[in-house]
Amino acid sequence: MQKLKIMDATGHSVIEFDKADPASMKLVQDKIAELTRQGTRFAKTVGEGQHELLDAGFDPVQVDTDIISIPHLHGG
Repeated sequence: MQKLKIMDATGHSVIEFDKADPASMKLVQDKIAELTRQGTRFAKTVGEGQHELLDAGFDPVQVDTDIISIPHLHGG
């Protein structure tokens, strides 16, 4: 089971998904699409404390590790 870790103003939430479960894949794909429209970027875990940015429009089926969201920063 993999995790999509969503960072936001309240801290973070986690959506667990399994590539073998179509319902969980639909949920995570819909969430990624929604967040992408808001300017969120994503990275995959590549090692302890290390991440690699994913291209826009990536397919979570192709990612074999946890995914972390990187929200669009707003100036103030």
